[in-house]
Amino acid sequence: MTFTNFMSPNDQTTLVQKEIIKAIVHEIDKAAQRSLEATRYMNKQQTCTYLQISNNTLDKWIRRGLPCISIDNIRRFDRHAIDEWLTCGYNGDTPLTRNQRSFNNEHYQD
Repeated sequence: MTFTNFMSPNDQTTLVQKEIIKAIVHEIDKAAQRSLEATRYMNKQQTCTYLQISNNTLDKWIRRGLPCISIDNIRRFDRHAIDEWLTCGYNGDTPLTRNQRSFNNEHYQD
């Protein structure tokens, strides 16, 4: 004997609403990620979000040589340069070069 489960119209409506909300949230998340990926030059807040680190950690990384651009005291971070620095250029045991210390001290103030 085969049993079939039937849903009431209210249960069906609730189920459909949940699936629609889940799909909308998923699409919003995808759009936000595409937007973040499309932005090559990021401000400090975007960079923290991209790297999933705090503002204080970002400041430490800048002092350690994280590449950034400063024009008229406005900082921008190049996503490509950051990715390369993370994969190739940063070694936590390597001290900053004199140029990095000078560049960071002269150009960046929080």
